[in-house]
Amino acid sequence: MAHKDKFWKIWNQVEQTVSEVDKPYDLQGMRQLHDALIDVYYKYNTVSHVFNEFLRRANTQESLLEMESQLSTQKAHKMVVDGALSRLKTPPRRSGSRHSSNHSGDSKRSSVIARKRAEVEAAKAKMKYAKQEAMILKQQALLEEQQDVSNANVTRQKADLKADLGLIAQQKEAAGAKAELAALNWKKAKEVKETCNLQNIMWFRL
Repeated sequence: MAHKDKFWKIWNQVEQTVSEVDKPYDLQGMRQLHDALIDVYYKYNTVSHVFNEFLRRANTQESLLEMESQLSTQKAHKMVVDGALSRLKTPPRRSGSRHSSNHSGDSKRSSVIARKRAEVEAAKAKMKYAKQEAMILKQQALLEEQQDVSNANVTRQKADLKADLGLIAQQKEAAGAKAELAALNWKKAKEVKETCNLQNIMWFRL
């Protein structure tokens, strides 16, 4: 991802500037370093903002998870820079000072701690969204299961309707045959009646 590469590239520049903070400088050198750190951190914030907006506009579960992680990382980075700027406000120390050496070691440890804290916060954010993702997957599986049951019910209902149609067809055929038989019987009875009437007429004539 291009935005992420730019983000870490500019942070490396910030880290490089921060690493210079605990070296021995005179007052003018500290001011120059202070201005340099402010300048590179401004660029870092600009890149961070662009990256966050890109993730927000993407508006996917993955991008929102990444943005949550980025915000935690940026918060930890701010702690590192704020600490460096705070140290730049203190009077300069002589080169070779044991206290300066110890302070440099403390600064490095603080940077490591801040980075680890950022990793922990990022892991917490990922865990939070992983739980949400697992819940969504469970709901999706439940819906698919319900859909399977629904499909089975539809299939059974279709079979029942088909059987009902078959029964109706048989009843229709039987009713048609019965009606046809009734019509034939009526016709036959009529013919018999007409024959009887004709015979009676002929008998009276005789």
